[in-house]
Amino acid sequence: MKSIESANEPYFNELEQYSRRNNIRIESIEDSEQENYTETSETLIEALNSHIPDLNLAKSDIDISHRLGPFQPQKERPIIIKLVSRMRRNQIMKAAKILRSKPKPVYVNDHLMKTHAEVFACVRKKQSDIVKSSSTREGTIVYRDINDQTHKVNAEQYRFWLDLPWPK
Repeated sequence: MKSIESANEPYFNELEQYSRRNNIRIESIEDSEQENYTETSETLIEALNSHIPDLNLAKSDIDISHRLGPFQPQKERPIIIKLVSRMRRNQIMKAAKILRSKPKPVYVNDHLMKTHAEVFACVRKKQSDIVKSSSTREGTIVYRDINDQTHKVNAEQYRFWLDLPWPK
């Protein structure tokens, strides 16, 4: 039974990642110890709308949002936001570059499962002589090589990337 589970693990991971396709992870938005989930949504909406006036994000666009982890002074906890519409999610993701370029940058990323996040880090850092750039889109990891060819990293390749040695 264990071998069947481990053989299917990459596919279970893909299913789990697919369920997060409307989610975004947002970092560097002010945090407070007393903040509850309603205030998290309001803080998020205010921050995003102030940076991107055309966005007009409303409470009705958000299914749920919450901070990750316990409050720590001097450190903003990331926010996970699940949007009602994938179109709204994509609008925010397209504005990510604008948000990063602000004086106090806000970082917008896919909400990746732990395995996907680890593989993404491996793709970005382990073969920097071959991988020119990398990104994720709705949980799918892609990279561009030195020949400007785009490659999608599929579940069968995860073990390869994870087993590569880290650069010194």
